[in-house]
Amino acid sequence: MARKVVSELRRWLLGEYPRTVGLVGLTTILALALRAHLLVTDIAMLYLVPVVAVAARYRRGAAVLATVLCVACFDLLFVPPYYTFTVDEPAYFLTFGVMFLVALVMSGLTARIREQAEEATARERRTAALYAMSSELNSAENRSQMIAILTRHLAQAARATVTVLLAEDAGLDSDAPRWPAAKVFEDLLVRLNASWTYRSGKSSGQGTAHSAEAEALIVPIRSAGTVLGVAVLSPEPEERLLGADERLTAEALADRAGVDLERMLQSERRAGQGGGRG
Repeated sequence: MARKVVSELRRWLLGEYPRTVGLVGLTTILALALRAHLLVTDIAMLYLVPVVAVAARYRRGAAVLATVLCVACFDLLFVPPYYTFTVDEPAYFLTFGVMFLVALVMSGLTARIREQAEEATARERRTAALYAMSSELNSAENRSQMIAILTRHLAQAARATVTVLLAEDAGLDSDAPRWPAAKVFEDLLVRLNASWTYRSGKSSGQGTAHSAEAEALIVPIRSAGTVLGVAVLSPEPEERLLGADERLTAEALADRAGVDLERMLQSERRAGQGGGRG
């Protein structure tokens, strides 16, 4: 929880919202310098620039903040009487309404385009990661190699320290699983989440609806509805929170590896049974 609070505080102090306020402030300084030379309608158009710029670069929340600040600064500093939110001319209310509406529509459209571009880029990265891992899994000769391949690709995709636990190796289906000695498993919540993920077949921990305050993300390794194990991802550095794209990529990689892992496990069981009969 403390790590999440620190991350959110850092985002607020150094992220998009302070930069949005700064950009609106710079626009206001420029508009004040030109106030004697511009019409009120010209200044209203000038304030659309930071709204569009913020919407193109940041998320919707920052774009809405820019819109509200621009309308407020416009009213306070450029609509007579100055330095008060009192408006003598009712016609200015129409100007405020149109300005606010145009700014919201422009910010919404720009933000939507940016979000679609980001989603397309994330899908491309996910596809590339799946292809690269699949190529290696096809040449793996045993479960240890497959686990090593999955661990490496999960670590690269999520920028995290990864531990893969197969159910039959770690005893996840028992009341007393054999947890590795890694530091992340010292956290009781991580161990509880790992057991819950194995039983439910759903991801838990960071970025999920189940125990989002946990130190790690746990994703199931599945094949045809059967949960073979879990992968525990602890972000690096520790205070960093895993993003939604990283979680989706991790889930896709785990599901892809689960198909080959199940075939390998079945092959090993058949080989063991054949050896026993001999």
